[in-house]
Amino acid sequence: KDALISIPIVPKVGAPEPWGIDSLYVDDPGPVILSFDLLDALALASIGARSVLLEEGSRQQFVDRMNVKAVEGPLVILPTSSAEDDVDTAEGVAGILGGLGVPVSCYDFSNREKGEEFMGAYHLLTYKGRPALADFVDGVSDWASSDLKTKAAGYLATTTGARLSAFKEAIGERTGLQAIPTGFDRLDAMLDGGLYPGLYVMGAMSSIGKTTFALQVADHIAASGHDVIFYSPVALITSFPSFSMERI
Repeated sequence: KDALISIPIVPKVGAPEPWGIDSLYVDDPGPVILSFDLLDALALASIGARSVLLEEGSRQQFVDRMNVKAVEGPLVILPTSSAEDDVDTAEGVAGILGGLGVPVSCYDFSNREKGEEFMGAYHLLTYKGRPALADFVDGVSDWASSDLKTKAAGYLATTTGARLSAFKEAIGERTGLQAIPTGFDRLDAMLDGGLYPGLYVMGAMSSIGKTTFALQVADHIAASGHDVIFYSPVALITSFPSFSMERI
């Protein structure tokens, strides 16, 4: 309690900036813990943690500050407790802030021991002392770093660079494969020798000759000793001979 008394509290008027927002820009790679309860925020600040009180009326001001200057450390919303309602509220706020472009995560209590409830940072400080709260903050920091790496890996897997790398790997897997000629010299030249394993899509107007062309390619591939399955959801099997006869 003595530690909390030493921290000044500035009265808020209207829609003020979140309490403790200056701690966002401290040169510290650790997480910034966003709290919904003033006593929790003060308790976290009393042990040197970067803490910001995120009340409902100050969320837009928080977003505005984030747009002006980004934060180095990960942002973690700490639910008021591990109760389901408090966790749902925190996850909802995390979703809102995330939708506004704020990089934030909601702390996941599932990594705590089963049956170990969390009643808030102030409760932990009051009943278990500063070492217990400091250990908890260390755990949040480790979790935040791991969560950030997981999200970064997920993002990097969808970037243009990652897709180009996957494309290059696919090309490398095709190196050394033997193409199957289609029987059309100019087309085979354009396809680097013919058809390779994969899906090919041919599109054209109705009755322009797609089925006839496909059957010609199928006939040539079959004649070269490869098995062919020809499936058509619209053409009758009795009409296939007529396509071949028309080519004679």
